[in-house]
Amino acid sequence: MNKPAPDTSGKAAAQKGSGFGCLIVFALLFAAGGTGIGALAVHDVWLWVQSRHWIETPARLHAAKLETHHDSDGGNTFEATATYGYTFKGRRYQSQRIALQTGADNIGSYQRDRVAELKAALQRGGKFRCYVNPDDPSRSVLFRDLRGGFLALKLTMALLFGLVGFGLLIGAVIARRKEKRKEGVAAEAPDAPWLWRDDWKTGRIRTTAGYDALFVTLFAFFWNAISWPVFLIGLNDRQKAPLLVVGAFPLIGCGLMAWAAYVWLRRLKWGVSEFEMAAVPGVIGGPLAGFIHAPAGIQPADGFVLHLRCVRRTSDGENTSEKTIWEDEKRIVRDLTTSDGQHTLIPVQFTIPHDQPSSGDPVKWKLRAQAKVTGVDYNAEFEVPVFRTAASSPQVPADVEKSADRYSPPVPFAELVQCLGARLEEDFPDRRTIYFPMLRNRGMIGVLGFITAIWISICVGIWMSSAPLIFPIVFGLFGALLVGALVYAIFQRTRITFGKNGLVLTWRVLGPERRREFGPKEISSVEVAPSGTQSGSKTFWKLTANAHDGRSQTLISELPNRSDAQQLANEIEKSLGVQGGESSAISLESELPADLR
Repeated sequence: MNKPAPDTSGKAAAQKGSGFGCLIVFALLFAAGGTGIGALAVHDVWLWVQSRHWIETPARLHAAKLETHHDSDGGNTFEATATYGYTFKGRRYQSQRIALQTGADNIGSYQRDRVAELKAALQRGGKFRCYVNPDDPSRSVLFRDLRGGFLALKLTMALLFGLVGFGLLIGAVIARRKEKRKEGVAAEAPDAPWLWRDDWKTGRIRTTAGYDALFVTLFAFFWNAISWPVFLIGLNDRQKAPLLVVGAFPLIGCGLMAWAAYVWLRRLKWGVSEFEMAAVPGVIGGPLAGFIHAPAGIQPADGFVLHLRCVRRTSDGENTSEKTIWEDEKRIVRDLTTSDGQHTLIPVQFTIPHDQPSSGDPVKWKLRAQAKVTGVDYNAEFEVPVFRTAASSPQVPADVEKSADRYSPPVPFAELVQCLGARLEEDFPDRRTIYFPMLRNRGMIGVLGFITAIWISICVGIWMSSAPLIFPIVFGLFGALLVGALVYAIFQRTRITFGKNGLVLTWRVLGPERRREFGPKEISSVEVAPSGTQSGSKTFWKLTANAHDGRSQTLISELPNRSDAQQLANEIEKSLGVQGGESSAISLESELPADLR
């Protein structure tokens, strides 16, 4: 049994305390920045309201020009400057203040428009007007309008910095309290880390749907809050090349908002599911079993897909990523609704290899249940406890393996083909033919098309800009790869015929049809492996035929479910007479195992 090493030196506690302190300082900086920017925005509005009562007074312009300031990043900001004089209550004054907001900026064309207006007045003799504060006649402005774009930018930055700062402060305090509570429980049960979390301890784990919906919504909000003001500023500047670049980001924001809306619709339709574990924890070299309680009647035509994966989180200080180090998948095709039709009980039974790591930073075990239905699909994910215990064994008991098999029986071949997005053209005793048509992965094609459209717009914007030639070339080459991948995903058509006479593969994209044949004794195995395409946490799979002479051929790629891909591989091996091609799965019985009733 793995035992957490006791921290006798206090080093770990000191590191946590230091990290908490750094987070608080970081949060305070953001909170202070947001508060400061918000105060400036409020001051601008207050000054504008006060200026409505300032007295319009004739003025004489002496000079006006537009000053350009260059920053270290190569960008430019502009500032309208002028000098003018006026007489108020018999006393002469000189001023250089043009507007309520002072300083240089590049927000819209406000600064350039004001200078153009002042220069036109100078050409007419220099007569103009100013607005004088009657309580302090030395204070005056030539323009007292409130700049909506400038104010919107300040409010947006104040909101973003404030939400990040105060959100981190609140989150840090809550996390600190949870950590303290966890440390107390860990001290009481140092040998049982699955008891350190309340949901793991009870064996009833709720789906992360609520957190997912909140995260997606906040991310979409922040993205749009930043991208839209920048886009509107570029729109006012009327610079087409940069507009094409920055215009891609609001488009992404629209996609994020649509995604957030879909996640909330799924949350509202399916509610909160709960995974009830048969035993806590799941065992390395043993089973992970239980039931998923879904608060609705779910009857998918293609059944339920259960996906268990072990991911390792890595971080280089700037970016954090997750890598799947082990996964398994099962499909259940049967009615799992309760007698009243208002709930669904989805049985879960996986066998976990003995060489996998236990739960804990940076390793997480995630269980996902999915079902395609009319409208919004069912999707629930749970973080489950999986640990090495006294019950762990390199050799999984036969009864555990047998129990796991009954949860993923092979579906009828015609249904399997339909689940794969293909069409069964021939189904004879001596041969079968499967046809994979165009547009069979519409979801993946839609996402890839959206990304490609955004990338192409960025490429066009960079090409029209004054950027060095290397940038449009590099971006254009990657864009060409995206276009090629999109064309391949849309137009690929594949036909596989297999039986006692061998295997025939034909495929085409846009050009002529290509063909490859294998004799009945040439193939040694048909393997399932990741295709290299991944969408979020979803991995796509490919089938590869390996010949005895060392040749290999990809039969079909971008299959969405591993269990379906594996069953198809087994069927092909069985038809070709490859040893080991027989499926070992047994039929799903009407009664569940006694320990899961």
